[in-house]
Formats: sequence, C-alpha cells, structure tokens
Amino acid sequence: MSLAQSGAREVYVVFDASGSMWGQLPDRSYKIQVARDVLTDFLERDFGNAVLSFRAYGHRRKGDCRDSELIADAADPAVAAARIRTFMADVNPLGMTPIAYSLTEALADFGENEGDIILITDGVETCDADPCALVRDWKSRGIDVQVHVVGFGVEDHESAALQCIADAAGTPYHEAASGMDLTLGLESIRESLEAQPGPGEQPRDAAFWLKGVTPNGEPIAIEGELQGVDGTVPVSSNRRNQAPAGTYVLVAGVKTQNGTLYKPVTVQATLAGQADEELIVQVAQPPSVRARFSSEGETVAGSTITALQNNREVFRFRWMDEVFVDEGSYTFRAQPNQDNVIEREASFVAGDKKELLFDLVPTVRAVIRMVASGSDERLRGNYTLWQGGEQKYQVHMNNGADVVPGVYDVHLENELIPVLSPAVRIDRGGDVLIEVPVGRVTFLYQQADGSREEDKRVFLGRGATERGRAIQSGLSIPLIPGQYNAVGWPAGIYESIVFEVVAGEEKTMVLRAR
Repeated sequence: MSLAQSGAREVYVVFDASGSMWGQLPDRSYKIQVARDVLTDFLERDFGNAVLSFRAYGHRRKGDCRDSELIADAADPAVAAARIRTFMADVNPLGMTPIAYSLTEALADFGENEGDIILITDGVETCDADPCALVRDWKSRGIDVQVHVVGFGVEDHESAALQCIADAAGTPYHEAASGMDLTLGLESIRESLEAQPGPGEQPRDAAFWLKGVTPNGEPIAIEGELQGVDGTVPVSSNRRNQAPAGTYVLVAGVKTQNGTLYKPVTVQATLAGQADEELIVQVAQPPSVRARFSSEGETVAGSTITALQNNREVFRFRWMDEVFVDEGSYTFRAQPNQDNVIEREASFVAGDKKELLFDLVPTVRAVIRMVASGSDERLRGNYTLWQGGEQKYQVHMNNGADVVPGVYDVHLENELIPVLSPAVRIDRGGDVLIEVPVGRVTFLYQQADGSREEDKRVFLGRGATERGRAIQSGLSIPLIPGQYNAVGWPAGIYESIVFEVVAGEEKTMVLRAR
C-alpha cells in the first residue's frame, strides 16, 4: 500500500518553471535562483503526517501547453524532498505557463486522496485556458482539494487573475517580491493546512533574515558570511539563514557579475535565537550595465553579451538583464547572428549605471521550404545560400537562419536530389516557398515468375553508376529530372536498372529477380 492509499492527506506543490522565471526581482536577483533556495528550506519543514507531491511546468519545451511533469508522487516528505532538490538543481526555465492543465493533472494524481495544492507561479495562464473557472467548477462539484496561490514576482496587471484563483478556492492570495516574501507566504500556507505539525514542533534556533539596502534605502540582494568562534556560516538575503544564538562578525556585500563582493561591509551582529529575526545591512551599490539592441531604429531581441578584460572573458549576461559589475574597463561583445558581431568599450566607476547600444545590420529570419511541384511534400535536406559564387549562409531545414535581405541562389544539400534554385529573393521573415519540378517513381520487387515481393530497401543513385542511397520500395518518390540507377537488396539477386526521370511523369520501376 502506498502512502497516498493509506489515507494520509496530500500536500501537492505545482511549480512554475516557465521561461519567465529567469526574470529579475526588484533586488536584481533571479526568480529561479531565489525559488531554488526557498523551496530547499521549505521542504525541510515538518508536514506532519501528510505525503508530498511536486509537479513542474514549462521546463522542457518551448511553446508546449502540455509541458507539465510530475516529479514526486505522494511520497514521504523526506523522499519527495530529495527528488525535488535534484530537480531544482538542474531545472532550466524554458516554456509556457499551462496553469489550468497542470491543476487538472494534479487533481487526477490525487485520485481518491484529499489534500491541498500550493501553486507557485510568476505569471498568468498563457495557454488559452481559465484556471479561475476551473477551480470555481471544482468548488461547485464539492471536490475536497484546496488550492493556495503564491504569485512570485508578478506584474501588477497579473495579480487580479491570480487573486481570482484564490478567491474561487476560498483561500488567501499570497504575493511575493523577494525570497523572504516567498518563504513567509509558503510558511503561512503550511501552517493553515490540515496536515500541519502538532504543537511540539519548536522554532529553529536563530532562523534569521538578512536584508540589504542601498544608501538610498532601496532593497538589494546581498551575500556574505557570519564569522564566529566555531567557524563561518554563509548567508544570503535570498533565503532564511540559520545559526545558533550569539554574537558574530558579519561580512556582506552585493555580489557582482564578476563573482566578487563589492566593497563588503563588516559589522557586529547579535542573534537572540528567535525565529525570523532580521539583520538589515546598508551596503554600497556597484556600478551596473544593461544592453539594448536596435535595428533600423526599433528595439529588437538581442543575444548574450560577453565581457572581456585583456582579451579574457570575465563574465556574461543576458541582453534583457541589468547586472552589477566591478569597477574597471571592459570590452563587451555580442553576436546575435553571423552578420552582427559587435563590440563596445565601457569603463565603470562607483555610481555608474550604463546602457550599451548594439545597432544591428537588419536581418530577417528565413525558413526555406522546397516542395515537390503540385504538392506540399518537402524535399528533405538543409540549404545553403550563395551570392556571386560565394556561400553566404547555411539554413537549417526546420529552424531557418537570420539572413540579410537580398537575392540568393538556393542549394538543397541532398546528394540524391541536389536542387539549385537561382535568383530567389528573400526580403521578409517567414517561409520562403520554392516549388521544384519533379517526376515521381515507385519501385516494386518482383520474383522471377512475375509475382510481387514484399517491400524493402532500394539503393538509388544519380547517373548510371553513382553509389546509391537507401530508400523504401512501394512508395512514390519525388525526383528531379535526370538519369538514375537503382540496385536491389540483397545485392546480386536482382537486375539493376538505369532510367530517366522527366518532370511531371509518374512511373513504376520493377526490380526483377535474376
């Protein structure tokens, strides 16, 4: 009998691992990194006799509204926590936000079990569904599963949609803009659950919060260490910290993209041993940098920027982020595509806040689609684009490539049907459709007595003698006009044939046993 079947109440976490979780919180820390620390702490709490489940969405595929995965299923909290920590250590937020689908899957996972769903999301539904209406329907049907909602780093206009889910469930809505907010929101939910621990659970010794502020009083993420007689304890403003009661030396500062603490401060800190104490530390704010990419006066998506000193890479950052850096001079290099390799020089001193402008040569995203004339059947292979006898681009069959608008000779890189389509104009993004005149050939195997054999491989090559590629008999194969040879398999049993393909013609070629 599983723990879920034993009648234990279930605590089920639904976690947002969509691409937006790489966004930054007001203190410039990344949502996914803060969530990783907070969940690690939360999972170590006492869930009484409850079992623990965990589902994540948006972490495996872009654009997939069914990307929702059950990571831990109604397990002992200690077992589930180990699985979840492993998942969180490697997760790479990537895709959509299918909240309604994930809630539906979670309800199916409950089966006959009762319990609570804790939804942690940094945004609203992006998959043309209504989780608010879904939860309202659950309530009307008397489904005994409570839904608790934590909005983590959400935009103001998104709060109402998440509040609606909580209202439909009849539970308080929790909004979090920091690691401390997220922890307290989750703790409040845990304490409200029917599976909450008994009165014997004691608070942790000196569980405290480290809060960084700038000289202007603005929140800022900091890290450092507590130094005491028993050694040092690493601390961060993005998680609940623990240390025994006592007096310490605290060294803390803002961690820059270079990996150093910027002008760390050293202060004396006394912990009384009470839960959720706060240590507020004023620190210097490092210089910061962000990037903007433009093309023909319009802001466009960019690429990762690499910072170099003395021709050596010192850090990287994403074009949509603002990051803190050490003082000094840098070369910043960006390469959104092969036509845009751009460098910018910039120097930073205390108080600097700079934006790098990368003005791009205009390009379009082109996807080449060569199809057999009279059909939508694609000719398989990647492409190369040529101008003046020089290869300019390689273009993936499915993903396309960024190219400068112009007129190109398009080559299909397929040794069996190497198509050249000259003077193709590419001046806008999207599909570039090229119809190719073809004939169609079907190969059949035949015994010496004239009876039909089962379909199998045929080796088909260009010209009279060129070594062939394996294709399947019994199928209509599009081929560009020209001479071909076909050899049956196994070799030596069937007569080889040489034949011509004419555009618009359909023919059947028979491979007869000798």
